[in-house]
Amino acid sequence: MGKLKINSVWRKEMKIIYEDNQVIVVEKPVNVPSQEDKTGDKDMLSMIKAYLKEKYNKPRRSLFRTCT
Repeated sequence: MGKLKINSVWRKEMKIIYEDNQVIVVEKPVNVPSQEDKTGDKDMLSMIKAYLKEKYNKPRRSLFRTCT
């Protein structure tokens, strides 16, 4: 897969409930997988990573944990 770039459509789908420098809480839309799978459909984890990278210009080496 290539680089994932966040766009305005994804921003509309991704409802950010809370965000600070250590935590981000988003509401996951229906039919969007939580993480990447073999279908290649956009997923929440990739969307959040792309959003944070674009907003804060952070490298991808950061660790992300999801709560279930």
